[in-house]
Amino acid sequence: MKDLNPQSPQRLALDLQRAHNSLKQEKDRTELLLTEVNRLQAELERIQGSARREVNSRLQAEEALNETEERLQFAIEAAGLALWDLRAPFDDVYLTARWGELIGDVALAGSWKSSDLLPRLHPGDAPRVAAELRRLLRGETSRASGEYRFRAHDEWIWLETHAMVAEQDKQGRVIRVMGTHANVTERKLIEEKAEHARALAEQASRAKSEFLANMSHEVRTPLNAIMGLNQLLLGTSLSSEQRQWLQLMDDSSRSLLNLLNDVLDLSRIEAGKLQLERVNFPLRPLLESTVSTYRDQAQTKAVQLTMSLSPQLPAQMSGDPFRIRQVLTNLLSNALKFTPANGKVALMADVGTRGKDSSTLVIRIVDTGIGIAAAQQKEMFDAFTQADASTARQYGGSGLGLAICSKLVKKMGGSIALESSLGSGSTFEVQFPLTKALPGSAISPAKSQLSAAELASMRRRFQKLRVIVAEDNSINELLIRKLLEGVGCEVRLAKDGAEAFRLWEEWAVDLMLMDVQMPIVNGLTATARIREAERKVNRAPTPILAVTANAMAGDREAYMAAGMTGYVTKPIEAPALFSAMAQALETREKPTAAARNSRAAEPAETPGLPATAGARSSALTRKKHLLSSKLSSFQTDVPDSTRRLRVALEQQDTVSAQTELEKLKETFAYLQADRALRISRGLDMARHAGEWGLFARALPLLESEIGTLLARLAVDGGSATEGEGEARKV
Repeated sequence: MKDLNPQSPQRLALDLQRAHNSLKQEKDRTELLLTEVNRLQAELERIQGSARREVNSRLQAEEALNETEERLQFAIEAAGLALWDLRAPFDDVYLTARWGELIGDVALAGSWKSSDLLPRLHPGDAPRVAAELRRLLRGETSRASGEYRFRAHDEWIWLETHAMVAEQDKQGRVIRVMGTHANVTERKLIEEKAEHARALAEQASRAKSEFLANMSHEVRTPLNAIMGLNQLLLGTSLSSEQRQWLQLMDDSSRSLLNLLNDVLDLSRIEAGKLQLERVNFPLRPLLESTVSTYRDQAQTKAVQLTMSLSPQLPAQMSGDPFRIRQVLTNLLSNALKFTPANGKVALMADVGTRGKDSSTLVIRIVDTGIGIAAAQQKEMFDAFTQADASTARQYGGSGLGLAICSKLVKKMGGSIALESSLGSGSTFEVQFPLTKALPGSAISPAKSQLSAAELASMRRRFQKLRVIVAEDNSINELLIRKLLEGVGCEVRLAKDGAEAFRLWEEWAVDLMLMDVQMPIVNGLTATARIREAERKVNRAPTPILAVTANAMAGDREAYMAAGMTGYVTKPIEAPALFSAMAQALETREKPTAAARNSRAAEPAETPGLPATAGARSSALTRKKHLLSSKLSSFQTDVPDSTRRLRVALEQQDTVSAQTELEKLKETFAYLQADRALRISRGLDMARHAGEWGLFARALPLLESEIGTLLARLAVDGGSATEGEGEARKV
């Protein structure tokens, strides 16, 4: 191709195009280079930021490490510990300056020769310390500790050492061990003095017990002779005056003999020489004869002595009948001694449970005597202890009886407990392990009280009946559940009134059996809550049967006033239970017109009572009386309850707060003081959750509401007792 003229327009245009293309390519390369430079710049900044963060993290870690080391050093110095570091080949050990202070030397940190330290160990401790050190160095254990004596100048000091393996080589051999030393000489001296004092106390106790035992035997010998001769003289012809003197002598001799027997038993128990026998014996005759022994004494003193034996008691049990009788005799004697004329003493026996697989014989002796103050109750089971000096002067006694009872019961594997308040009587509860009779003993089987036809009729009547059983005693619970399930009932169980109320809310129940005395919330309170809830939602009353051991006059009226439909007494018998259930269900299923009109006019009337005019009047009279009592109690007791709530708040005492709130809620529910009731429930929820701050904020609201209620009562001037309608204005 012919070259174009350099000056020709075509050539100039071509050169210009080439230059333009070259510039464009150079521009593209420049942009690529700029992009790469920017990327490298960003990467450099990222690396620099990471490096700065790493440096900061390292500095922070170093600062934290320094702070940790300082805290550790302060802790070591505060504890008075000396650190030591032993490295392979274990010829030298590094010790901190505290070591010099421990042994009374110069307080300088440095290395000590192992060969200089080991000879200063006490000869009696050196073999043990050396053996433990060898175990550490061989890797047989990773940690060790011990106490030993070490010679510091001219005296022996006690050291407590803790050691651990700190480092091992690749083959697993120990190359470094570290630990601490502490001077425990003062503590060891205190322990030695305490051990010496304990040994002396045990020696003195044994000497006392041996002396009492010997003296008891020495006195018993002539005393038995005196009593025997006295009995011979009583069998001769005597004047009335002589017989009276001899009878007084015989009574005094027997009192002295009982005292000596108590002293002898106490010394035997403390010396560990009292032996118990184990034989089969009939239980009921033992209890009946023990109580019968005191009937004449009770009659002479005009004290009512009663006995209640549960049908669940076994016919026979295995144990030591003499010692069981001795315990009951002591307790009954005390109960009669400290109960004034016209008082009451009762012995009640039942079967209890201990764990899942064992039962107990539970005997409660209740009296209405002078009672025991709370301050003295903890000491009542100590030997030679009575409530106070005036008790011994007025009633006599040595103060040994309860101590012997406590020790005998514990030796038999049981327990004894006291509940009492000054002026309100006492209750002693004794529990013995209920050991089955040994082989060969015949026990009569229990008999059913229902015929086959009666049982079939009950099954048809109660089939699929939904029943809630509120009972805290597992034996009674089992009995009732089996009876109900045997006639086709669907049963749900509750251990207390609160749980029964929750079940009632959740389940469409047909009938409730409510034990009256239960922990946390009793049966009467639970029934009152249920009746209140029924009225609020206009729900038909649920039949509720009280299940109680109380069969005294007035009990039925109290249960009916609380809203119960009927009651069944313990021990539970199938015919009585099923009859009460049938009557309660008929009351619900077939209300009369009069009853319906009565409930419409008086929604608070107790369900299940006859609806005649006379009955309504009687019921209203009872309610007025009860309401008057409630209002009087409100005016006197509620302020005290709020003060106790303040104390419970200060001490964060959950149990005391719960007790006071339950009382208040029951009172507010009965008086229909809805706002106070809601505040009380809120306080109870805060208590249950442990939210004491919330409790503290809500308590003034309750106090203010109570003040308002008290003011209304003061304005009414007690008019609440004029009638139920007026009283409900509270």
